[in-house]
Amino acid sequence: METYGLVLNGYGVAHYDGDSVSYFSNAQGFDGQQITGITEDPEKNIWFATDQGVVKYDWSRNNEGGKRFTNYTDQQYFGGQRFWSIFADSKSTIWAGSVAGIFRFDGVNWAPFELPYPEEVTGEFITKGTTWPISEDRAGNMWFSTNGYGAFKYDG
Repeated sequence: METYGLVLNGYGVAHYDGDSVSYFSNAQGFDGQQITGITEDPEKNIWFATDQGVVKYDWSRNNEGGKRFTNYTDQQYFGGQRFWSIFADSKSTIWAGSVAGIFRFDGVNWAPFELPYPEEVTGEFITKGTTWPISEDRAGNMWFSTNGYGAFKYDG
């Protein structure tokens, strides 16, 4: 059965396969109430940026026959971060933008990814570290948007 997409709401996530909708929330093992970003990695896993960390939806089956969620909670991995964006690049690296910066997942470990912020920026609503959409261009460069500090390009 083909997958047609995921529908997000404030209480969990719903999956529509062309015939029916499946709903996932905390009761099904999905940690997060507010979903602010979604991406698919090259292995077809779905990743979510949430208010409680990052969640991976694995298309393989667990021992009970259901789908498996891996929850990377903010307290365990990120020290209390809310996430606003997530992106899976062409090399299977997961990039997650939080309230206080970017984190990079290499398939095993999460690590902070520091941007070279300028010394002084003026304007309204500026918060150093807050990262909005993340993207990759066709040359493999990563692009990060920030809250008042402009855009950054990382050439790897």
